[in-house]
Amino acid sequence: MEIRRIDSSYKDKIVEIFLMSFEYFEPEESEFFFSDPSLWEYVWGAFDEEKLVAAYISYKYLAKIRTKPFECRYVEAVATLPEYRNKGITKAILLKDIKEAVENGATFIMLDPFKHDFYVRLGFGLGFESLELTFDHSLLSDEIKDDSLKLLSGKLLNNEEMKTLIEEARKVMWETSRYTEALEINACSQEIFHKKDLFGAVATDGKGTPHGMMIYSKKERKEDGDREIQLHRSCRPLFTEEILAES
Repeated sequence: MEIRRIDSSYKDKIVEIFLMSFEYFEPEESEFFFSDPSLWEYVWGAFDEEKLVAAYISYKYLAKIRTKPFECRYVEAVATLPEYRNKGITKAILLKDIKEAVENGATFIMLDPFKHDFYVRLGFGLGFESLELTFDHSLLSDEIKDDSLKLLSGKLLNNEEMKTLIEEARKVMWETSRYTEALEINACSQEIFHKKDLFGAVATDGKGTPHGMMIYSKKERKEDGDREIQLHRSCRPLFTEEILAES
């Protein structure tokens, strides 16, 4: 079994493996992600002769903890063809990538796994807990407590105004927040603007400075027709009650 770096010429083969590995994977919505050149610096493949049997994607990014930025490597996705699983391939690629990341100055290796036990055995520990927040639309107030803030919201797809506002909010939060802010590669930070079901909301003051943002989707409940709002994983922790009320 040979493990080596691969480039974008293997995109279609990786998509095939992901389709067999992840129920939620949607190739059409991931087209931008795979087409952006920033993705392909740390993409690995495992080969049985010339057959690609496993794919592994990681990338560099900066994460802030108590105002101090750290260089990190984030493991985005690991997938193996069904007939090649449980043979140690994932472990071999992961350890190879970790060794290179540490040698090149990475302080943290981070991932969001499906199976925690596997990664705990490799030395990983729990750093953050991921929560999915769902709001019943009927619980949201129409009152705006701070009338000095201007609220702007809308779909992210093909919306340059929302894209500019979200990017400015991210910049402000990176500069001012103390915890968990991150600077990601372009393939990840820009992917949200290519998803048809995502909305954004930003609160700005009279000078146009963002005071909060969120990225969310809307879902109609089948049983009663009411609407739910689900926060996207890209949402940052400065969103406000006013944004929820407006959305």
